[in-house]
Amino acid sequence: MNRFKEARLRAGLSQKYVALELGIAAPSISGWESGKSHPTSDRLARVARLYGTTPEYLLGMDDDPEPPANILPVSVITPEESELIRAYRAHPEMREAVRRLLELPAVAKSKGRAG
Repeated sequence: MNRFKEARLRAGLSQKYVALELGIAAPSISGWESGKSHPTSDRLARVARLYGTTPEYLLGMDDDPEPPANILPVSVITPEESELIRAYRAHPEMREAVRRLLELPAVAKSKGRAG
């Protein structure tokens, strides 16, 4: 099995989710997994972090899929959580209502901020 596919499945991610997270079309993921194409170097690093592995492992240059201890894996959030975050960011006027609904503490505004 292709390492891109194996690592994605091990991380429990769908091609659609990975494509959404990377802002690319799902066929790109399929191309990597079939060996018909490869991600760009900057995208390769993001894919490796998303999958909880290293670029070297994905490219077959290392047989250990585990990243070194000093590299923290990316927190994986669901597509639904991503959608909620986007909606929250798109509606700043609703943030205080959301904080109250979730019983979250108010965020102190820092002084001296530009803007």
